[in-house]
Amino acid sequence: MKESAPKTVVDFAGIEGRIEPLPLPRGNYRGLAAGKGALYFLDADEGDFNRFDIRVPGTRKLVAFDFEGRKTRTVLEAVDDYALSADGKRLVWRKGDESGSWRPTPTRRSPRRSTSPA
Repeated sequence: MKESAPKTVVDFAGIEGRIEPLPLPRGNYRGLAAGKGALYFLDADEGDFNRFDIRVPGTRKLVAFDFEGRKTRTVLEAVDDYALSADGKRLVWRKGDESGSWRPTPTRRSPRRSTSPA
């Protein structure tokens, strides 16, 4: 017998105290992931890649929003996708046949451009 999926319950009481508004302009944000001190996401200047569609979106910028400084910075100009490790200490990215990994630190704000085949 198949088990039913657990029910998700949102506790709306006091939710305004648990939501953090970010000072970001309107954008095409996708793939948000919280790391140590930063929120990472994909963004594009134009496009409709937030729509649920079967088309593959073009490359997007990988951006980090620094929680302490309250500012964004472009990590990589053009990627197809990325993932952040569960502990938030390692980020991997992919663009076409290229891929790379990066350990974000305060002194290394962007990955080196060394790549390896995917």
